[in-house]
Amino acid sequence: MVFGGLTPLAAVSLAAAAGGHYRPPAAMLMAISVIGIVCTARLHRLGRTQAETKPRTPAAHEAVPTAT
Repeated sequence: MVFGGLTPLAAVSLAAAAGGHYRPPAAMLMAISVIGIVCTARLHRLGRTQAETKPRTPAAHEAVPTAT
């Protein structure tokens, strides 16, 4: 979650400001969850496109043939 340890404090503040109703904190938690899902999906897509466009270089354990 984006807010981490501050989420309960924000939820209590929102509930108190809304007269004790639970909907504002629930909406806040839903919005935070949606933001997390969107960010994760974009990072996954970004990693996939970079892997497709990045040229592969030989790893250190792969022997590169040399002319003798």
